[in-house]
Amino acid sequence: MGKRYNSRIPGMESDIALKLQKFSLSVKEQLGVDIEDEDIVKSKDECKRSLFGKVLGNKKVNYTGLKNTMLSVWPIEEPFVLRELVFNLFQFVFRNKEDLMRVVEGRVWSFDSQWIILKEWKEGLNIKEEKFVEVDLWVQVWNLPARLVLPSRVEDREGFLCCQGCFDFRNG
Repeated sequence: MGKRYNSRIPGMESDIALKLQKFSLSVKEQLGVDIEDEDIVKSKDECKRSLFGKVLGNKKVNYTGLKNTMLSVWPIEEPFVLRELVFNLFQFVFRNKEDLMRVVEGRVWSFDSQWIILKEWKEGLNIKEEKFVEVDLWVQVWNLPARLVLPSRVEDREGFLCCQGCFDFRNG
């Protein structure tokens, strides 16, 4: 049987605490940090090529598994950068807007039997306050009475009648 190792190093917490007590900012650092216009433009460009994805579920997502799976199933031409922001919330940064749009148009996506709700970045987005609660689904309904269909929302797509929010079950 293997040896057990204690992951805590004796005195480590007190060493860190002492170092933090000695830590101080210079006068220049206390005034703030200058962000160059070029950096703002680069960051904004990256955000425009980003999707934010929340994996719904209580199970912690395997970062590498998510990245490898999405790289293999998404219809993209170049790899993306994946960043985990908080528990099961990720930023997918694409190299080009076309790949991002292919993913958006091809949804619904899931990983490990859990929904991935994707949102495109928009100016003023506060990801910490954003709600990830809506999923678009394709549902095939048989023998639905015509009185429940709202004709103004039905469209013909390649020989299939499709609709978004076109049923009114309150009347039936």
